[in-house]
Amino acid sequence: MRRKLLFIAFVASSLATPAAFAGSMTIDPQCAKMDDKIGCTCALQNGGSIGIRHGRMEWWFGRGNAATVQKCMYDNGGNK
Repeated sequence: MRRKLLFIAFVASSLATPAAFAGSMTIDPQCAKMDDKIGCTCALQNGGSIGIRHGRMEWWFGRGNAATVQKCMYDNGGNK
């Protein structure tokens, strides 16, 4: 019985990965229709913008913010 409980506890803790908590980030309303909602939100939070490039709505971030945006995306479950 004890082994069974330990196994269940192990499985439950294995499922609680950071990706499971990705929903904790509030998606910016401007990013609601984007394919990469997390990346878009992180870019906007770090000085990025949204616009049309090559006929598509896209987001981008300013020079020097790549590491900050990537960290934000990784911390919130995006771009893995």
